[in-house]
Amino acid sequence: MAPTGPPNTYLLGRNYSAATRLNAQHYIWNQQLGYNLHPDIPRPADGARIADVATGTGMWLLEAARAFPTAQCDGFDISLAQCPPAQWLPSNVSLQAWDVFQAPPPRAVGLYDIVHIRLLTLVIEHDPVPVITHVAQLLKPGGYIQWDEMDISHSVVARVDDSVPIDATTRMDQLMKGRGAQSWILRLADLLNEHGFENAELHRVLQDPSFLKAQTDLHVLSFSELAANIPEGDEKKGMFTQLVADVFDESTKGAAHGCAKVVFVARKVSA
Repeated sequence: MAPTGPPNTYLLGRNYSAATRLNAQHYIWNQQLGYNLHPDIPRPADGARIADVATGTGMWLLEAARAFPTAQCDGFDISLAQCPPAQWLPSNVSLQAWDVFQAPPPRAVGLYDIVHIRLLTLVIEHDPVPVITHVAQLLKPGGYIQWDEMDISHSVVARVDDSVPIDATTRMDQLMKGRGAQSWILRLADLLNEHGFENAELHRVLQDPSFLKAQTDLHVLSFSELAANIPEGDEKKGMFTQLVADVFDESTKGAAHGCAKVVFVARKVSA
């Protein structure tokens, strides 16, 4: 979830805590999805090119590189500060700075067989079409996109029994839904089909209860980063800081916040 979109709109952090959250998030997501690359996408052939857009810490990319050692795996992000140094990367992995809201680098146009994106929820305000357009330019005709998001509009507050307080967790849920920036997610399959792709499908993975605590911890960490980025003196800073403490306290008593995962797979229209 690392591109910024319009200047200064990236709401989360890029420090060690944010990097740790992203690394944990990758493994928690993949444990629930059951895959890194969706099984509807054909296994990459020898010499295939795979791009991970908004690569963050590069965890998805590194897992793809291990799974497909004869493929070239390239990560793109507006900031590479959270990625491993280039000297420590596998030979089939490279990284390049690129803001997905801008046109792709000329050398990358039409180069890729597969493009992966995960969690632009806090980055795209209301219109993902510019991102869809730029990502489509990366792909060869007939190439595949896999785009992973949370279905925040149908998120849930859960508790082990009615004695567990959920006031703070409910408030966090309301704030996540109230931002109103997620309505595009459930329209993404149609938008992909309208802008250069075909046969787009939505695959929904329901929240596994055994991962509810871990998912809540990720959300708490995200809100902690939001609070840290609010300027001193802004009353919202204190409100978010207190909310983080209260949600975590409720989570230790058996409250949780969860969302279904939605994975979109589509194929770029052949020339």
